[in-house]
Amino acid sequence: MLGLLFASGGPDIMVGRATTMGVQQTAVSKSLVPPTKWSYLKLVLWSAAISFVALVAYVRVVMTSPPPVSSLPVKIYFAVAPLVFMFLGS
Repeated sequence: MLGLLFASGGPDIMVGRATTMGVQQTAVSKSLVPPTKWSYLKLVLWSAAISFVALVAYVRVVMTSPPPVSSLPVKIYFAVAPLVFMFLGS
C-alpha cells in the first residue's frame, strides 16, 4: 500500500502493508438469514423415527381398545406422510 501524507511539515510518502479479514454482521441481519436445508439422510431418519412412534402409539391404542378398530388412520398416515416429508425436503 502506498499513500501520501500532507501535514504541517510538508508532504511525505508512507509505505505499508495491511491484511484484514472478518465479517461484520448486525443482530437483525443474523436473524433474517434463511434456515439451512436438512440433508436427505437427516430427513429420512426423522421421518422413520416419527413414523415408528406413530405406529407404536396406534398399535398401543388398538391393543387397549375393544374391537372393532378401524385401520383408516394408518392408511391415511401412510398416504399423507410421504407427501409431507417430500414438501419439507424441497
